[in-house]
Amino acid sequence: MSTRNTINRNRIYWIITFFLSLFLFLFVAEVMIRFAAPQNRSGTWLERNENGLMLNRAFHNAQHQFGDRTVIYHTGPFGLRSKTLAHSNRKILVIGDSFTFGWLLNEEDTYVQHLQNRADTEYGRGVVQFLNGGVGGSGTDSHLGFVETFGDMINPDALIVYLNVDDIGRSFRNRMYFLADTDGFELVRSTVEISYYEKIKSILNKSTVYSDVLQWILERSHALQFVRNFLVTFNQNVADRKSERMVIGGAVNRMANVTPADAVRLGQALFIRLKKWTDQRKIPLLVLTTGFFNPEERIDDPTYHFSNQCHDFFKLSGIAYGDLYPLVLGADGKDGVILKKRMEHLIIPNETHPNEKGAATVALASWPYVKDLLLSMRNDQHQFNGKNVRTVAE
Repeated sequence: MSTRNTINRNRIYWIITFFLSLFLFLFVAEVMIRFAAPQNRSGTWLERNENGLMLNRAFHNAQHQFGDRTVIYHTGPFGLRSKTLAHSNRKILVIGDSFTFGWLLNEEDTYVQHLQNRADTEYGRGVVQFLNGGVGGSGTDSHLGFVETFGDMINPDALIVYLNVDDIGRSFRNRMYFLADTDGFELVRSTVEISYYEKIKSILNKSTVYSDVLQWILERSHALQFVRNFLVTFNQNVADRKSERMVIGGAVNRMANVTPADAVRLGQALFIRLKKWTDQRKIPLLVLTTGFFNPEERIDDPTYHFSNQCHDFFKLSGIAYGDLYPLVLGADGKDGVILKKRMEHLIIPNETHPNEKGAATVALASWPYVKDLLLSMRNDQHQFNGKNVRTVAE
């Protein structure tokens, strides 16, 4: 009896010792990393669905820190950066990458919200609702995938797509859509290969413990953030090798085995399929650039190959298009010094994304195109059911 009690006491002793040692180790690691290599403590808000489509987590809150800048993202249904789907006369779905989402910006400072404010001022509140479907790291293929997956459930009255600097390149790397043959524009939908890291993350995202407790710790612990950043970097390096990306000087400058003709045809095929989706539902489609890259530059990159010829393509395809580059960075942006100064004025310091002024500038440049879109919808009896609402008329 005494022997059994002794064994139990020893077992309890070792269990207590183990957890105390673990706590001490984590405490020391936290202190060391906090002072030696402080981390940006950010939560997680991105996930892949079963088909490999990158999405914002629906009905979720997450902190995002970069240096002195900290914001809280709030997402609603379908991962939209809009808490609710209001009962408006019209819903305008806006899709794009992190620029559209509003990376490191509060929701009220995103250019989608600025468009909302302009519409509310000019036409009245509740007439139009702009839904922010931006997803960080997404490309044109992901935008098409999002629309084909959730579009009918969201049931928008118009679609706006913001084309950004790496959207076509990401479409090649994601491999979500393949061209069916070497001559046509038919696309075949495929299932994106999901890494082990992302599979584990997807499982954890479904856990209340991870969603609440671990998320809370992640947004406050330098040590846990350090481990997470290591895993993300390792996962990204594996993805780079699998997608045959060529990394030069720490940045992706080009892609192997992608010719200008390939880039142009895939980009055209993606937008043709997107236009087909909107035509079938009799809703207008507007494509705008973010204004932060010059589509006419001669850079060996898939998105630039596509954008160099997209003006004629969009015109022939009946897709409304606007290049915001002259309006955002200025017509004098060809002067390297002027361009650099204007860029520094419009982007987050030590970052590449628009700051509050940059997002407001994009919205200002976008508004004439968006207003034309609303005017075209005003004259479409199918869209407005013949209602003489106070929108674009008065």
